[in-house]
Amino acid sequence: MSWNKNLSSMDVDEEEDDMPTIRTADYSKMTKSFDVGTRAKSLDIDELMEEQSPESALSQLVRSWVAERGAPVVLEWQGEIVDEVMSQIEEQSKIVDSLKSDDRSTDEEHFQLILVQTEVERAKYVITSYVRARLSKIEEHAQYIVKNPSTHSNLSGIELSHARKFWRLIETHYQMSVLQGLPTAMRGLEDSHNGKSMVIEPDLDRAIFIRARRNVGQVQLPQQSIELMKGDNYLVSFRDVSYLIASGAVEIV
Repeated sequence: MSWNKNLSSMDVDEEEDDMPTIRTADYSKMTKSFDVGTRAKSLDIDELMEEQSPESALSQLVRSWVAERGAPVVLEWQGEIVDEVMSQIEEQSKIVDSLKSDDRSTDEEHFQLILVQTEVERAKYVITSYVRARLSKIEEHAQYIVKNPSTHSNLSGIELSHARKFWRLIETHYQMSVLQGLPTAMRGLEDSHNGKSMVIEPDLDRAIFIRARRNVGQVQLPQQSIELMKGDNYLVSFRDVSYLIASGAVEIV
């Protein structure tokens, strides 16, 4: 299932500052225990409410969302993870709806199913927040992205198309509202003045918090050398550790 075909059907609330606690069902166990449209022989809701493992698709998506919010650039699009979570949401929603309409379900089971459904809504929130965080940066740096092919590999096809269309609209607006009244030599949108470019670029020197996911060892920074140990947090410049973020050795928190 492709994320873009189903994302529009979600109810999108206003983005919140605090990251929600994700304690959703173990989807693989859920789909093994239930068949859509039929009641399982043994309905163990407690099993559905188990906490996600650190390497589950939803946990990985939460980390990607947090990283996207902290990074000054658009990071690599996690399409496979998004598609997997979307598929899990669809499957789990069908199962919950089927069991809620089953007259043989007890009141306690109905209540527990509501809790599971709440976790499904939280998973939807994570997906929409992840996409919003990316779109915000894509629109802010649309001109830079369009003019720099090296950034395209981190975007999905839909995101790249959106960036191009968005910048085309902005460029047309500038031309019609302001630039057409200026001398030809002053109509450029990529000019530089006193060494400063008109193109809005990501601030690669922005400070970010990172956590080492494994023992990295000594890392040479411009001012000093630090030792990155698994589980420790550090405040560094994005530029200095971007290669470690890309490799998965550290994550943005």
